[in-house]
Amino acid sequence: MAKTFSSMTGLVAIHTPGAPNPLIEYALREAAIDLCRRGKCYRDTQSLTLANAAFPYTISPPAGTKVVKVLRVLADGKAPPLSPIDEQEASRAQDDWKNTSGPLDSFVENPRGIVRLVPLPVTSAVLDVTIALEPSEAATDIPDDLWEKYHPAIVSGAIARLAIMPKRGWADAGLASLHAGLAESSINEAVAEFTTHYVMTSRFTAPRPL
Repeated sequence: MAKTFSSMTGLVAIHTPGAPNPLIEYALREAAIDLCRRGKCYRDTQSLTLANAAFPYTISPPAGTKVVKVLRVLADGKAPPLSPIDEQEASRAQDDWKNTSGPLDSFVENPRGIVRLVPLPVTSAVLDVTIALEPSEAATDIPDDLWEKYHPAIVSGAIARLAIMPKRGWADAGLASLHAGLAESSINEAVAEFTTHYVMTSRFTAPRPL
C-alpha cells in the first residue's frame, strides 16, 4: 500500500494557511526526497540472473522512484555480500578489471545505479541487489511503512520549506526553524538505522589481486 502526497496536505495546511495544495504537495515530495536521499530508508531488493555480457548493468528502479545508491550485492545467495569499492581500488587490484573474469569479490557503482562486478562472472551470476530509492519528481506517493516510521521528516520538512518562503502570507521564520529541527531529528533516526544495518555490517575490505 502507498500513502499519497495529496492525502498529507491537510497536516501541512493547518500550519501554512493560504498555501495552495499543489505547492504543499510539491513541498511534501521534496521533503520525502530529502529523507530518502540522506537516510537511505526507502529500499528495494531485486533478484537478478545476469550473463557476463550484461555488465555494466543498469538497475531499473520501481515506477515513480530513482536509484540513490546500491547498498548491497549478494552473489548466489551466499554471505558475505560483495565489497563495495571504487574504480581506483579496482584498478589497483587489476589493470584490466573491466574485462577480467573470476570468482566474484566486489562491485563498483559508477555512475549512480550502474553496477560492474569485480571481477566479472565467468559465465553468469545470480544476484540479490539491495538499492536505496527516492521518489521521482513526478511521484505521487510513498510506501505506507515509510510514512508510518518517518512522517515527521516529511510533514515538518514540508512545513519548514513553505514557512521560509519570503513575502508569502504563511511565511513564519520561527515556525520554519522549529519544523526544520523536527525534520532533521527524524532524518537522523533514518541515518542511524542505515548506519547500523548497512554500514557497520558491510564488508569493506580491499579486493583480492586478480
